Amino acid sequence: MSRCVIEERQEKVPSGGLRKTTVVFDELRLPDGQVVRCDSGEAASAAKAQFSRQHPGPKATADATAPPSFDTWWNQEAKEVRAWSAAVFEEGQRRDLAWSARIWPYGFPIEKVLQELNRLKGEGWRLLQVSEDRGLYAGQDAQTESGVVTARYLLTRD
Repeated sequence: MSRCVIEERQEKVPSGGLRKTTVVFDELRLPDGQVVRCDSGEAASAAKAQFSRQHPGPKATADATAPPSFDTWWNQEAKEVRAWSAAVFEEGQRRDLAWSARIWPYGFPIEKVLQELNRLKGEGWRLLQVSEDRGLYAGQDAQTESGVVTARYLLTRD
């Protein structure tokens, strides 16, 4: 079995003398075959707790509380550089756009993209389609953070 199964169960238990009371509970069957009884409605929490015990996540370190400032990062000897490049392709010709890496602190440089799209609109271009590729960043400053890694803008003009 490769998944947890939760079933609601009922059982009659003695409640004094010859009287019996019906008790409702959840029965959680774990992938390893272990069966855990839980109060009604608590099986999902128990399954999460069991999973966390069996698969502990990465431990937080004292220096991982906040990403370093740009200046601190820039002055390190070894650094990971994530940079964006941008180009406009028109009639088979590529024109690179000059963007400084110090303009945005992290993530997709949407402000620069919007400035360029607005500039192109002034030249008579019209936006037809936007597509993007997403990926996971896994650096010192990001713990598996999803983000845009490539963006494409299809434009036309009359």
